Amino acid sequence: MNKNHIQEMLSISDDEMIKSVIALEYGTPEPKMPKRKAAEDIVKFF
Repeated sequence: MNKNHIQEMLSISDDEMIKSVIALEYGTPEPKMPKRKAAEDIVKFF
């Protein structure tokens, strides 16, 4: 992307100056669940 494209896309006039651009992206639609630990690994029975 160039400066003119960004100005046009964001409706920024020519008398304003773009100083920086931060690019963001979409995350995964459904994050993967971490593996569960077995009950024996986290619980101690007496």
